[in-house]
Amino acid sequence: MSVEALNWRLTSADLLLVATCVFWGTNFVVVKSALADFHPLAFTGLRFAIGATLLLWLQWWFEGFRVLRPMLPQLIVLGLIGNVAYQPLFIYGLAQTEASQASMFVATTPLWILVLARFTGHDKFSGRVIAGVVMGLVGVILLLWESVNGVGSEERFWIGNLLLLGATVSWAIYTVYSQPLLLKLRPLALTSATMAAGGLPLVLVGLPEIVSIRVNEVSFASWLGLLYSALLALVFGYFFWAHGIQTIGSTRTSLYVNLIPVVATVTAWVWLDERLSSLQVMGAIAVITGITLSRRLNLRSEQ
Repeated sequence: MSVEALNWRLTSADLLLVATCVFWGTNFVVVKSALADFHPLAFTGLRFAIGATLLLWLQWWFEGFRVLRPMLPQLIVLGLIGNVAYQPLFIYGLAQTEASQASMFVATTPLWILVLARFTGHDKFSGRVIAGVVMGLVGVILLLWESVNGVGSEERFWIGNLLLLGATVSWAIYTVYSQPLLLKLRPLALTSATMAAGGLPLVLVGLPEIVSIRVNEVSFASWLGLLYSALLALVFGYFFWAHGIQTIGSTRTSLYVNLIPVVATVTAWVWLDERLSSLQVMGAIAVITGITLSRRLNLRSEQ
């Protein structure tokens, strides 16, 4: 292994992205369990109220809000895409499918980022990358096919998986269009502004469900799950993700999503007793193979 390859693996950004994938991988099980006591809109609204409040306080403390003014319109749009579009699709999709299946669709994120980055010019790579994209899309088709015709063929499963696919595309758009903004802003500024912009509508929409919560009927584990999801998966996860985009680019950052299904599947197997079918495993392998192939071709074309 070359020194360059070793350094590629051991940067602080890479280590923080590994931590992010652990947070997000376990978050599938945490959210799935907490939704037994929370309405999806209430959970999302509370989660963002906590996360946005903390991030805005940190932004005010370290940098103030003046740095946000020149790019406020772009940040608001990005916040709506990355939160108002993504979060409801993610929460409702997860509520209607299994945590392990949901994580497989999130693993397709690098495919959409590769396509978007290619056509927007945010990342440069050879046209040969299309081979990897096609391989990944074959994996997506296998996952969707199993949702419709296999062990998870209940209507709610495939509808949930389609919602998650939409969430993944929304997150890819958020990731790619974060990169140019992070040339001028620090990760904390981008994360706090976009979360506040997207969080306010989510809190307002979820307010009727929030005020109707019967506190005594929500288990202690679900309250802990809410805090875990708000602080680790949302605040630290979004911040580390933005730091990764700024440091190593959107394409390379997105590849860490490959770890999420591994963490989520193991966690779901231990806590929820979920299992994957052989076709789902094949689909997941195709997705990861396609992403790996695309990235290798990309690296070779850059050298």
